[in-house]
Amino acid sequence: CVWPGAADQTDVTPRQQAEDVLRYVEQGYKAVKIRIFRPDLMEDIEAIRLIRELVGGPDKVEVMVDRTAQYSGTTWDYATALRAARALEEVDATWLEEPFTRGDVQLHARLRAETKIAITGGEHQPAEVYHEYMQGEAFDIVQPHCANVISTLKKIAGMAEMFDVECIFHGSHGMDLVYSLQVAATIRTCRIQELVYTTPPAFPEDAWSPLNQLVTSETLYTVKDGCLQIPQEPGMGIELDVDAIEHYRIDN
Repeated sequence: CVWPGAADQTDVTPRQQAEDVLRYVEQGYKAVKIRIFRPDLMEDIEAIRLIRELVGGPDKVEVMVDRTAQYSGTTWDYATALRAARALEEVDATWLEEPFTRGDVQLHARLRAETKIAITGGEHQPAEVYHEYMQGEAFDIVQPHCANVISTLKKIAGMAEMFDVECIFHGSHGMDLVYSLQVAATIRTCRIQELVYTTPPAFPEDAWSPLNQLVTSETLYTVKDGCLQIPQEPGMGIELDVDAIEHYRIDN
């Protein structure tokens, strides 16, 4: 997730966004997610158009788009969401995330049925809600948050597979990503793991670097050719430095 500046990116230009994405692609990253929060929808579309101009098509970089309706400041009506989805299709965006209020099965399902772009959602939702999403055909991709317990992630992923829906875990750059990676590797429909948040000019490695003090290995996570490597050590793949954790512990 590349989110520069203000929450709605109004303090950066579409061209600056495109140039930021180019930097990540030059370092091997193959997918980015950006917000679509600007008051003028077409400015966000222009940012993706410029990414295509500077970087290339989906074979060079996938562009995922996050609306997260309840955090964007405004709620789209259906006509606006449809216009956004159609415009995103024209610039080869991979998905449109939560264009409507979280939990609105009917509107998400309607948009999914009437457009070609993948409609996604589900972060920070309890497991029982996913059955409603599946039955209502709300999403092409469900995104349970990686902070859910392992058994819950597996249940949601199994349910998604039964309904022929992709399951891609919502992201983190914290310790909870450790077991998300291990679970993701066992799920047939999970082809990518989201990392949040990255503020240019930083790279994802910079986001988790403070946590390196809490593990005995050289680094918490490793990125190779733009891909996050799954730890191969026993268990979750990391060993915590107990003394460091005690040192940084804060009493509530």
